Order: sequence, then structure tokens, then C-alpha cells
Amino acid sequence: MDRDFMTLKYTEDELFEKYGDVLDKYGLNVPKNETGASDEDFYKEMNFGEESEDESNLHPQLRDPYYYKSLRAAHAIFVNKPNQEYEEFLCMQMVPGEIPEKERPKDTFHVVAFESIEDAERFCHLTRSQREANEDPIYTTRPFSVKGLEEEAAKINRGVTVVGANRVDLKPGRSATLVLNEIMSIGNEVYFWEFAKQCKRTFDEKEEQMKKPAPPTIDG
Repeated sequence: MDRDFMTLKYTEDELFEKYGDVLDKYGLNVPKNETGASDEDFYKEMNFGEESEDESNLHPQLRDPYYYKSLRAAHAIFVNKPNQEYEEFLCMQMVPGEIPEKERPKDTFHVVAFESIEDAERFCHLTRSQREANEDPIYTTRPFSVKGLEEEAAKINRGVTVVGANRVDLKPGRSATLVLNEIMSIGNEVYFWEFAKQCKRTFDEKEEQMKKPAPPTIDG
């Protein structure tokens, strides 16, 4: 990997794609290949594809950010502002700054919902208990079918983030800011997922192009 980096033949995205398994496991503390074996053989022996016991217990949303589409219902959060006759969806901006600007999608704001009614109610109670003034909004929740929620969100040009059950710590007294940051991280997952797939497609296309024989040239 170090050698590929130093040759400057690969872009940053291509390096992350090529050595994604290594970086996922070790971060930037990637072990150096000092065995004399090729990088391909060296990293292959590390068996990055095998799941640990902890990984086998991952929430399904971590394996597929579109997991929420299989749910029977999602519990949307609404913002009720004093002296306002109507309520509105709680919406948050979700696109992570780590994704290059040119690759970022346009639907950066998402309607927030929870898979679990218990989590949705805990979120509402948590935020309500931390209101500092009567002018602060009150949060409530209401169930939707997933399709219905997506349709309602589309009417206001919003995406959807459904927080998987028990993925956020909603214990009483916890900082609402920390809770919102965790929700934002969950909303970011779908963008990382799509960006990673795009990087892989780009890398595969370039790899296929490199395998093709060079076109014949005419000397003279």
C-alpha cells in the first residue's frame, strides 16, 4: 500500500477503495508488509472478510442503511412551535463533510423518524424535559407506513432517516445535542454507502480499461 501511495498513480479515492478492507480494520495504523511477500498475498492472509463475534451481532441497519424500507411502520418526529397553528417534521441535514463536494447529493435534509415507538417517545420526553423556555418547541411523534412517510417527505423535498431500534442512547438527562449528533451520524450512513458503491464502480471500470490491450499504432 505504501508503494502504491508513493507512486502517485492512484487517486485518494482509488487507494481507499483498493485497500478498503485493510483501512476498515486498522484505520491509518495499517501493518507494514515486511515479509517479502506481495502486498496482495500479505493482506489476503489476514482474512479481513471473516466476521468476529461482535460483528455478527451488528444491527441490520449497519449492514444495509436501507433496512428501514422493510419495516411495517416508522415513527416520525414532529416539531410543535408555540403560537404556530401547524406542526412540521423534524428535519436535519445529513450529508457528511468527508464526501467530496462534487459527489454530494442534493437531498441533504432528511425527515427524522424512529423504528421503535419506545425510542420515539423517549426522544420526545428527553427533549421536552430540557426545554428552557416556553418559546422552545415541543416534539411529538406519529406513526407512518414507510412508503407513506417517504411520500410525505418527498412533498417537501426531503429524504428520510429512520433510526434503528436501540441505536441511540436516550436515557433521561442525556445531552440532546449528543443525541442529535448520533442521529446525524446514522443519517450519514446511507451517503457513505452510496459513495463507497460509486467508488467501487469507478475503480472497477478503470481496472477493466487497464486490462484491455492498447490500440495499435501506426509508425512512421
